[in-house]
Amino acid sequence: MHLNQANFFAYLYYMQFFIKNQYNLEEKFKMAKNKNTLRAALAETDTQKQKIYRRMADTGEYWDKFASIAGKLYLLQHIDDMECIYQEGWHDFTARILDE
Repeated sequence: MHLNQANFFAYLYYMQFFIKNQYNLEEKFKMAKNKNTLRAALAETDTQKQKIYRRMADTGEYWDKFASIAGKLYLLQHIDDMECIYQEGWHDFTARILDE
């Protein structure tokens, strides 16, 4: 296992216990990928609206950063499959999130 893989898994393991007990993660995950955020951003074709979504995706309050939150919470839900997810790479990662 490479050092960055070890850091990645350690981070997720820590986050699972830190966040899971403090927040309703299921609800946060649904909110992060709902039709007004991640789905809409991916479906948008207008260049100006895409720019707005890109800014919204990772700015503001912690739980409002829908792109980051959806990814983090997806990984937390699949912590036992981390090695496989890591090996599959980033291709189609967002599609896998939205298929949940």
